[in-house]
Amino acid sequence: ETQLISYAVVWLTRSKSRNALNTKTLEDLIEAFSFLQTQYHLNVVVLAGKGKSFCAGADLKAGPEPFVPTAREKRYRLQVGRRAIAAIENLEAITIAKVHGHAAGGGLGLVQACDLRIVCENTRMWFPEVDINLPLTWGLTARLVRDLGRPKAMELITMGSNFPAQ
Repeated sequence: ETQLISYAVVWLTRSKSRNALNTKTLEDLIEAFSFLQTQYHLNVVVLAGKGKSFCAGADLKAGPEPFVPTAREKRYRLQVGRRAIAAIENLEAITIAKVHGHAAGGGLGLVQACDLRIVCENTRMWFPEVDINLPLTWGLTARLVRDLGRPKAMELITMGSNFPAQ
């Protein structure tokens, strides 16, 4: 008996910026994966990036967010990355990250959120947060400890080391 596998591909499409993550991109990911959660015919969802890189992480050129009038709204906006990661992680279908070029910071977080990873051999993956004086957020430290163990996770985070593709 033959069983068909039904799949969808979610593309990061900001190739001119190496698919750097801004608020709009993260909100689009939340919307896409929330929609896919109700597409019960799908067995697999692939997350991939157009252009030279999977995702270069935070868009450091995006500029400051517009003024937010309340502390509650500010907290909500600051957690958009955590919600995007959760939307991917909570999808009932199998998720596969198709990774090439770069996967840095939050981009590597997107990779971590997927069930499986297909990584090109020459891909550079790392957390640059320590080097650029930013905290590692979105629950990524706990995920890394869970996936690799505490010693290896701490080495990769504090040293800014590249992750091997294997």
